[in-house]
Amino acid sequence: MSTYLLIHGAWHGAWVWYHIAPLLRKQDHKVIVPDLPGFGRDRSISPSTGTLRIYTDHLSHIIKEQNEPVILVGHSMGGIVISQTAEECSESIQKLIYLAAFLVPNGTTLQEHAQKDKDAIILQNTYINETQGVSEIPVERVADLFYHDCPESDITLAQMLLGPTPLEPFSAIVKTTDRFARIPRFYVETLHDRANSLYMQRYMQRNLPCERVFSLSTGHSPFFAAPNELAEILLSLA
Repeated sequence: MSTYLLIHGAWHGAWVWYHIAPLLRKQDHKVIVPDLPGFGRDRSISPSTGTLRIYTDHLSHIIKEQNEPVILVGHSMGGIVISQTAEECSESIQKLIYLAAFLVPNGTTLQEHAQKDKDAIILQNTYINETQGVSEIPVERVADLFYHDCPESDITLAQMLLGPTPLEPFSAIVKTTDRFARIPRFYVETLHDRANSLYMQRYMQRNLPCERVFSLSTGHSPFFAAPNELAEILLSLA
């Protein structure tokens, strides 16, 4: 059996995996679903003070407590978090799985990739609160951006639980070497994504090819729109 460590993206929290975690555990896998510091129920820091380094250190600590190498899954912004974490503790990571995620090369940032994405509608619907140092999504826009193909019950849940995201991780430079590069990586692309477009997902895959690419006919949140199909893909990589 495998150990999965599932990492959420910006504005979200561990709650996004509430459909997926039970499906993996049902097959006797261990599943760890942390909130990144400052997100969800984690109030160890203020949301505005979160950094890529803080997130990486947090995950590295969790990984080093495990009895076996983990399968590390990152959604959206979680992609840069799992990449940087893989650089820090590559010997303890079995596989990397990018779910509609930012898979960026060494020396680049999430922000510079997002700014190139002319097919996504996320940037023009994001509110930057410079005073507090966070980015926010107006509640009336989240359904169209992230959940246009998701059940109403999950949209309602998300509207209640989404929170601000610090600005630093968007501009943080991802620094990786062969330690990261030697870990097998896989990509799950979302064909109707409005936040991280298919064009950008495939652009990133060309720059950093993966061992295998899976496709889901969903928007940015397949953990709500197609949980069984997503779980099936994750289980196939156990």
